Parts: sequence; structure tokens; C-alpha cells
Amino acid sequence: MERLLIKAKHSQIRSVSSEKHHEEWLPFLQGRSGSFLDIGAASGRDAHWFASRGWQVTAVEDNLQWQRLYDGDAEVEWIHDKLPNLLSLISKPQYDAILVSNQWPRLNRIEQQQALLRLFGLMKSDGLLVVTWSEGGDYKNDFPVDYLPLRNALIVEGPDAIDPTATMYTAIFGANQSL
Repeated sequence: MERLLIKAKHSQIRSVSSEKHHEEWLPFLQGRSGSFLDIGAASGRDAHWFASRGWQVTAVEDNLQWQRLYDGDAEVEWIHDKLPNLLSLISKPQYDAILVSNQWPRLNRIEQQQALLRLFGLMKSDGLLVVTWSEGGDYKNDFPVDYLPLRNALIVEGPDAIDPTATMYTAIFGANQSL
């Protein structure tokens, strides 16, 4: 049953392009490439989109059912791990861009703070960190998002392209945060 639900969610996510889903922050990366970390990679849509544009992509997913969809994937390095600690990434280099998709509401307030510190440690000094989450619609969030640690981010609010009845929030750190 869970596998069927994952396949249905996979199709739903894949029905919206990465360009459309992340239109608020993709301009910050215009003309850039490098190392990309996709946390909460789920369907692999964003990981593969970035890999197809020349980025070296590491995708992190804690649900093995999602990961099994990509066994043998040569374009993307898949890692089984989760926030806030990301212990599998201890020996990894820093990243030019980090995307955290719909993971924030799965963390309690303390874990959100720990995760943010860990992510800043994984980001290059001139890198970009993007944290997205959605509220409403079909999204069932475990914890409220603590905005205090996100106070230095540019936060954009808009409709969720995957679930139009939900609101998507995007917190953007780094890369000068202005368009």
C-alpha cells in the first residue's frame, strides 16, 4: 500500500517542473553550476533537473521506498540520511547550493535550529541555501516552523504548484538574496 502511495505522490510531484516549482529562487543560480545538495529529494525531480544542467548532485532521502525508485542511478549520488544531523555528509565537501524540500515542519523547534547550523556548515561561503515548506491542503506538518532562526533569510510566500490549495514558503539564504 505504501509503495502505491509513493508512486502516486511521485507522479504528482513529477507533474510540476522544477522551473515552475522553484521559480522564486532559481534566478539566484543563473549562470552558475557546481555542487548541489538536495535534502528531502523524494521523487528525484530536482536532483535530476540539476544534474542535467551540469551540477554534481548529492540527493538525501530518509525514506527507503523513495530511494528504491532510483537504485543504480548514475547521474545522482543518493544517500540515506535525514536532518538535523546528516551524519553521512560529515566527510563531504561544502556545497554551492543546498535545497531542503518540505523537511522543516518534520523537525521540532530545537531540531530546526540544529539543522540550520548544520546546513550553514555544509554551504560554501558564497553558496545558496533554500528551505521550502508548504502549509494547508494535503500537507500534514508535524511541527510549526520557527521563524526566529530564519529571520536573516529572504522569505517568499506563494501558491504551491503541486497542491494549489496549499501555501508554499521559501526561505533563501546567501547569494546576495536580492533580484
